[in-house]
Amino acid sequence: MSIAKIARLFLPVAAATLWFIVPLPSRAAGMKAEDVVAKHLDSLGTAQVRAAVKARVAQGTAQYKILVGGAGELDGKAVMVSQERKLQFMMKFPNNLYRGEQFIFDGDKVQVTASTAQQTRSSFGQFVYVQDAILREGLRRVELSTAWPLLSLDSHKPKLSYVRTEKD
Repeated sequence: MSIAKIARLFLPVAAATLWFIVPLPSRAAGMKAEDVVAKHLDSLGTAQVRAAVKARVAQGTAQYKILVGGAGELDGKAVMVSQERKLQFMMKFPNNLYRGEQFIFDGDKVQVTASTAQQTRSSFGQFVYVQDAILREGLRRVELSTAWPLLSLDSHKPKLSYVRTEKD
C-alpha cells in the first residue's frame, strides 16, 4: 500500500478523532446557577402551571440492593405523595424479612416506620431517620415532590453556585 493511500485513509480518521477530543467552548460558559435552575424549572412546566400544582402523586417500581456486607436485590413498588412541604414515600417488597420502608414528613417531624421482620428500621431507614434533613428539606425524589426547595427559591433562599467542569 502506498503512502498516499495510507494518508487518504488516515486523514479522515485523524480529523474525526480530533473533532471529538478537542474541547469546544460550551454554551454554558456564561451561565449562573440561577440560569441552570430556571431552565430546569421551565422543563417541568411554565411558572403559572407550577404555581397551580398543590399536590403530587407518583408511583413506580422500586429496587433495593445490598452492596456492602452481603449481596441481594429486591424488586417492588414505590409511591410518593406530597402536598406543600408534607411528604410520604413508601416502598413495598414481597419479602418477609424486609417488607419495605415508609418515610413521612408531616411538615414538623420525620417518621420512618419499622420495616423488618424484627420490627426495626433497616440500615437505610435508620440513616434517613438520623439524617432527617433529607425529608425535611424536600431532597428525596427532588422535582417529583412539591417540597423541592428549588421550586420556591424566594422562600428557601438557598446559596447556589455553578461551577463548570472540564466535561462541560
